[in-house]
Amino acid sequence: YIFPGGFIGVDIFFVITGFLITTILLEEYNNNKSINILKFYERRARRLIPALLVIILIGTILSYIVLDPTKLKHFSESVFASLGFVANIYFHYFGNIYGTETALMKPLLHLWSLGVEEQFYIILPIGLLIVLKFFRRYFGLLLLIALILSLGFANYISSSNPMFNFWMLPSRAWEVIAGALVAYYLMKYKITTNEILVDIIKY
Repeated sequence: YIFPGGFIGVDIFFVITGFLITTILLEEYNNNKSINILKFYERRARRLIPALLVIILIGTILSYIVLDPTKLKHFSESVFASLGFVANIYFHYFGNIYGTETALMKPLLHLWSLGVEEQFYIILPIGLLIVLKFFRRYFGLLLLIALILSLGFANYISSSNPMFNFWMLPSRAWEVIAGALVAYYLMKYKITTNEILVDIIKY
């Protein structure tokens, strides 16, 4: 296999997420000269939380049947971490390694990427609004600098702390920013994008 384990799928997902969310936020700013951050959070919550609760409910029922008391305790901790948007931080600091045999007994381990996504959702609209209000002239440059810093950081710690590199937002941010850069330049030069994809995540 060229990409064993399917790990590249998460990387592609983060890039697409950065592209779509940035497109939506830039369109809102261009139309209203502002970004309604609370409304953005509400839309994300309505889209993500129902499915998250269903996954947690199913996982809780199955875990109660299958897991021993110690593993069930760890599962309960991961439930609270997932609901608090910090699943990736929890799994990192408790020494989990994605794809190993022990990970099979972590029913919510796959929610780590949702934790990264949710943290991105919290930070991005605030950051974009600040840059658009005060530093719009340098918007593309600032995105490029942020991408280089995150990618450089990820490369720097890839050998010394590969698990942090895998789980955490600072070393994943460059993927999201790459998508944001594409969105910015497509809109800047008025290059047509597939509006169907944007509508899917918007609503």
